[in-house]
Amino acid sequence: MSEEEFIAKLKAEIALPKYKNRVFTFDVAVSRSIMRHCSIGEELKLFNATKNGEIYLYLKGLNEFDSYIGTLPGRYYPATLQYITDYSSTGNNSAGLLPFDNHSAIIKDKSETSLTIQITLYNLELRKVISEMVAEYQKPIIQEKVRNTLNVKYTMRKPVRIRFYIRSNLIHKLNGDLSLKIFDKDHYIENCGNYEIQLLNDKLEVIAKAERSGQEALLLRVIKAYYNGNKLSIKSIENTYHDTSHLDYEKTEKPIDLKEKYGNFFGGIMENFVNSFKQYTTGDKHSECPIYLTIDVK
Repeated sequence: MSEEEFIAKLKAEIALPKYKNRVFTFDVAVSRSIMRHCSIGEELKLFNATKNGEIYLYLKGLNEFDSYIGTLPGRYYPATLQYITDYSSTGNNSAGLLPFDNHSAIIKDKSETSLTIQITLYNLELRKVISEMVAEYQKPIIQEKVRNTLNVKYTMRKPVRIRFYIRSNLIHKLNGDLSLKIFDKDHYIENCGNYEIQLLNDKLEVIAKAERSGQEALLLRVIKAYYNGNKLSIKSIENTYHDTSHLDYEKTEKPIDLKEKYGNFFGGIMENFVNSFKQYTTGDKHSECPIYLTIDVK
């Protein structure tokens, strides 16, 4: 299926009457200098001006000073803000394949002095269906890209330093014969480039996992070197965890009741902070600690 055919399929799904989107229109007055850049059907950008509690409308393709259209009416602010915030936290528009984000803003009509703006907040169920359709369409494309990437000839010439996370109750296992678990190519291809690397102890138990966020390029270097027959070794391990389990936080002459001293609200916040700190520093089995492995070729 070509990209054009897929987008046509998406638009057909969007047009189904079972999906009820929230749509509202309003007019904004604009200057003649701005009006000459405006066309009916043109898409607009929405920007959340957090400090002012307002959402601004801009033309796409122009700089901020030349493209300001107006401000979203306050009665539409709460609902629209939720969509903008949700979109910002989930990344971009699925590599540009979606015919919409989770909202759209267009110029519906124009007169000599004003524009009619239409805002559409897309149905949550529709957004889920579309996201699944996009993921299904993109999967073979991404898999082929990953396959080609992993088949490139590569030799590691410089060591790499990678951050792993280990449970604090497993810190003591950072000794003996440690090794890296690198999965076969089919695993990474099937998972669309989810470049996972694990740290194993001498019993081949998983004791730590590499953090993928922000380290994809480094992980890929190690994985490609492995597939190209480079003999890898762990040159060093930096342990940033400080074991303070010998400190006894419970032994005080008179435990302080933070809620009694500072009130239920602020005292509760402080109590949660103290408990979280104690949990981390006393090596609770559920806390995870960063360690750094320097990996090089033997």
